[in-house]
Amino acid sequence: MLLFACSVSGANMPNASKSEYFKTDGAMFVLNREQMAFRYWLLLSVSKPLPDHAIVEVAFENPTNKISPLMLIREVSAADKELKLESTAIFGLKYRKNYEVEVRLFADAEKTKIISTHRQQIQYAMPPKELKRVTEAWKEKR
Repeated sequence: MLLFACSVSGANMPNASKSEYFKTDGAMFVLNREQMAFRYWLLLSVSKPLPDHAIVEVAFENPTNKISPLMLIREVSAADKELKLESTAIFGLKYRKNYEVEVRLFADAEKTKIISTHRQQIQYAMPPKELKRVTEAWKEKR
């Protein structure tokens, strides 16, 4: 079971971003019940056809080590209409802090030419008391 904790909509939240190839349709932190850890989750709609065999490289800001982002690399194709991008588990999120996700689109697997860059901020907005309440309730159900 997943709990959607924070998103880019609502008061004082970062705006959804648009770039040459992508538009952010959803961006949030997701709490995984089994791992008791958060993950970044980003949904992008494709606004311009992607080149076949292009590469998307995603750098998720690492809350515990800003100079070492969590990376995701995957091939995309012209048939893709949306991309669902998820990080590995993250720890150390701070309440009401904005975190950066950068999506780079490369022309080929060798990543010799960047075609476009898409940046999205995501705010972690789960109050500490609520997080404690949720995690304690989950532990009781185990």
